[in-house]
Amino acid sequence: MLKIINNYFDYQNDDKMRIIFVKNNEVTFLYGNREYQVSEDTVFLIAPNIEFKVIKGNNDSIAVFVLDLNQLKMKDDNEVNVLLDAIIYNRAIIFNPIKDKEIVEIVKSLEKTVLEKSLFSKISKLYDLIDKLYNKNIIYFNSNDNQKEWRMIDGCYLFVEKNYDKNISIKDLSKQFNYSDNYFASLFKKYQNESFNQYVLNFRLEKSISLLKQNLRIVDVANKVGFNSESYYIKQFKKKYGVTPSLYREQYYKIS
Repeated sequence: MLKIINNYFDYQNDDKMRIIFVKNNEVTFLYGNREYQVSEDTVFLIAPNIEFKVIKGNNDSIAVFVLDLNQLKMKDDNEVNVLLDAIIYNRAIIFNPIKDKEIVEIVKSLEKTVLEKSLFSKISKLYDLIDKLYNKNIIYFNSNDNQKEWRMIDGCYLFVEKNYDKNISIKDLSKQFNYSDNYFASLFKKYQNESFNQYVLNFRLEKSISLLKQNLRIVDVANKVGFNSESYYIKQFKKKYGVTPSLYREQYYKIS
């Protein structure tokens, strides 16, 4: 039902879901033909039967949990089974990477869950995790949704990944997908639970973390991830992480 593996290089393409927790440093994944740089204290879900490869990282940086969703199915609860099948057969959308604090804490505790002797307790905790992933729209499924909307959201992520260092706005994407600005904004928030501008801001801030490992000036880090103002970058970084970029680098990377 749930097990932990020590070597993610042994990954096999099968019908199990992988729950990856990045404990420290930064790990780069190739998942579904897209590259993700995932920072520490982050969860990443690998859907069943989707190609996955670790490009950069080591065994000490991550914990990998393998979850057999078929074993969680219930005989008399079709609603639960529909949601599980949506993940198993790739009908649900998974919004990676995951930094939600509650989800991160649950995943951190999975190592203890694996060792629990009580099957009831183990199942309860796994149901709680799946339930929260759906309720927080980290995993999203609606059998009546328009497939065009799904493709549009995926296209948004790819657009941001390729253009985050440039001056991009919601107008660029609404024009590309032939929507009005207001409709596109509401549609994006429906799936992402945050505005497009907030998503881009968070994406840029997370990308800047890896650049802080290098001995670059803070103004250069800001420019490389799309901020036109060093002071605005510092303000937003401190708001998100609680410290300035310089102090973060000093504390975590020890660059003099």
